[in-house]
Amino acid sequence: LYHSTGNVIVNNRISHVQSNAILLWDMSGNNILRANVINSSYNGISLHYSSNNNTVVNNEVSQIDSWTIIFDDSSGNIVYQNSFLDSAIEAYDNGLNYWSFGRQGNYWGDYEGQDKDEDDILDVPYRIAPNGTDSFPLTGPKPITLVPIPELEPATPPIIVEPPGPRDVVIT
Repeated sequence: LYHSTGNVIVNNRISHVQSNAILLWDMSGNNILRANVINSSYNGISLHYSSNNNTVVNNEVSQIDSWTIIFDDSSGNIVYQNSFLDSAIEAYDNGLNYWSFGRQGNYWGDYEGQDKDEDDILDVPYRIAPNGTDSFPLTGPKPITLVPIPELEPATPPIIVEPPGPRDVVIT
């Protein structure tokens, strides 16, 4: 999405992309990325150049060659309940973003730790260079919950009623 607002990207299976599987670019804000499965691509999810205030929730990203998730010059984004499955994850955040919501962070395949209180949240936050922190990293991946998509019915063409007889139009 380029300079795009208010979109919902849901329930996609994206694989074998030689560039960015999902890319929000140049002031693409207030979008929702949800229930997407991304694998075998160069980059996973990328937000660049003031792509602010987006929500990235309940996605699964695996088998990525370069960056699993990037926030480059973008802030105010909320990222939670995602499963980043690779054991050698490359995540990047040079903005001010939220990597958890309501004590729900993300699962990081390259991160292991203790969960002493057994609340399914690791006890030590996950660091995302250079500015990010997932304060509530999850102990295991979250299952993808598909978003119900309503069925659309064909639109009824409008009925246009013309007044009887000729009409005069004056343009000055």
